[in-house]
Amino acid sequence: MREGWLAFFLVLAGLTGPGLFAASLNSVVVIIHDDSNYQFADQDRNLQSGAELAYQSAKRLGETCDNCEVFIFRHKKIDRNIFGKKKKSGKVSLYRKTWFAGESDYHRVSSDEVLLREESRLYRVNSSTMKKNASEYKRWLVYFGHKIPEVPSGGYSYSFPEQKYSIMDFTRGLQGFKKEGEDRAFHVAVLSTCHGGTPQTAAWLSQQVDYLITSPEKLNLAYLSLEGLPKTLMTADWHEPELLLEILGLSMFDSLKHLKSGVTVALYQLADMREQRDAFMPAYEERLGSYHAQPSPFSYGDCQDSFPEISDLLSGQSVVVFHKPPRFGRGSRQRGHSGWSCPHPVLATGDAL
Repeated sequence: MREGWLAFFLVLAGLTGPGLFAASLNSVVVIIHDDSNYQFADQDRNLQSGAELAYQSAKRLGETCDNCEVFIFRHKKIDRNIFGKKKKSGKVSLYRKTWFAGESDYHRVSSDEVLLREESRLYRVNSSTMKKNASEYKRWLVYFGHKIPEVPSGGYSYSFPEQKYSIMDFTRGLQGFKKEGEDRAFHVAVLSTCHGGTPQTAAWLSQQVDYLITSPEKLNLAYLSLEGLPKTLMTADWHEPELLLEILGLSMFDSLKHLKSGVTVALYQLADMREQRDAFMPAYEERLGSYHAQPSPFSYGDCQDSFPEISDLLSGQSVVVFHKPPRFGRGSRQRGHSGWSCPHPVLATGDAL
C-alpha cells in the first residue's frame, strides 16, 4: 500500500467516526526494531519472536486506549521482489481512539541519512497533535529492540550493516517528532532494551524526553509489557506525573518477576540529567571511549559496583528502582540496584573483573 493511502484513511476516519480526527489526549509512537535476531524460547521451550510479541502488544494498546492515537512503526529486514528490486522494509499502522485508521509500507532511511526521518515525517503529517489548536496532550515513545549503542557502531540492522547507529543518532532522529515551539519531542519514553539505564543514554535522551522508563540490566530477550499502559493513559492525572509513572514502572516490573534471572526496571526524571550532566559525563565518556578502543571485551553492570566514582556523582539524580535478584548464581544475594548501568571489563570466561 502506498504511503499516500495512509492520509486517505485518516481523512476517511475523520468523516465516518465521531471525533476520531480530533486531537487525542495521548499520542503514542511505538517503534519495533524487527531487523535483527530477536527470538527466544519461552518457559515451554517454544521459539518465540520478540518483535511479533511486541507488535501484538502495541496493537492491543491501539485497540483498547479510547483517548489515544497510536502509531506503530515496524522495521523489517529488506526483501527483494522477483526482479531483484528492494521492497519497502517499514510498515506504519495507526489506531485512533481504538479505531484502526489504516496502515502503509514505506522505505526506511539508508546508512547516510538521518535516523527516523521517514517515521517522523509520517507522524507530523498524520498526528492530530500537530494541529494548531491541539492542546493538553502528552506524547509517549515506546521502543522495542536490542540495546542502542552508546558509541556509533555498524551492524545494528541486518538490512543496513554499514549504518552507524547510536543513542546520539537516535536522539537526533527524535527531533523530527517535535512540534514547532515545543522544547522536547516526548514527555515519556519507554526503552524496552537491555542496558537502557546508562548515564550516556539518559543524558542524550534528556534533550528530547522528560521521563524515561527502562531496564539498566539485561532483559534476557523478554520485553517491557504494555498491558498496564492503557489504564495509565485513560486515568492519567499529569499533576503528579512521578506517581503516575512509578505505578506504570511497577506494573512493567511485576510482569517480569516470574523470570529466574534478575530483573530491574527504573524510572528516571531526566530534568535532573539536563541540569547536572556536565558533572559526570566527561568521566563516563572517557571510560567508555577507552573500552571501545581496546580489543578486549566489556560488558555492563551496576555502576555502584563497576564504576563507584561515577555512581557517587549520580546519587543526586531522581531515580525510582524496582529490583529483584536472580534466583541462583552470582548476584542472588544482591538486594538492591542503583538504577544505573556502567561498562566494565570481562575475562575471557565471561566473568567480570
